[in-house]
Amino acid sequence: MIEQKTERVHPGQVDLVTEIYTGFGWTLTYSDEVYDENTEIVGVDVKAYGDGIVGSFMKGFTGNDGTVNVRRRRNITNYAVLTFSRDTGMANYEELKELERQYYGYLDCADEPRKPVKRTVISAILWGLIIVSVIMAIFDTSIKAELWEIIVCVAVPLVTLPLVILSWVNYKKKYAAYENCIAVLSDILNQAYEISNTADSHI
Repeated sequence: MIEQKTERVHPGQVDLVTEIYTGFGWTLTYSDEVYDENTEIVGVDVKAYGDGIVGSFMKGFTGNDGTVNVRRRRNITNYAVLTFSRDTGMANYEELKELERQYYGYLDCADEPRKPVKRTVISAILWGLIIVSVIMAIFDTSIKAELWEIIVCVAVPLVTLPLVILSWVNYKKKYAAYENCIAVLSDILNQAYEISNTADSHI
């Protein structure tokens, strides 16, 4: 019996998806790229010139009572449709099917974590402002810091520094787990290719 699967993917992922499916004994039987572009009106802004001096001048100058701005949005749909087939009677079918199940079970952890850059940058800007303020207060004795300013200068580093450190520690842990996940996925796919190549060599 022949089983089939159809995937809709980004055109840039066609080779990667095909490579993965091929490893588990699938054959690409059909592919097509879909591209559609259209423009839709999302709103209209109407602005009258008014009856004042400027408004009267603009009416006379343009010959219109106001302006009409039509807001448009361009929509682009672009994806590839891939259809794969696999013979359920092929050699080592059950082994490949089990490896495939394991592979897709690990895909949830294959998203690369984001670095906490935004939080770090915001914290750095706040620290910079505090440092500049403190330096100005030291060299300009006429500046008298108010109580709330002192509290802010003390509280901001005490709050943001641990948060930034914790964010990077968590990122490192997540990235280590991500790398381990990628290694497992690669190992499973390599096993599948070895089994597929062995089956092909016996044909």
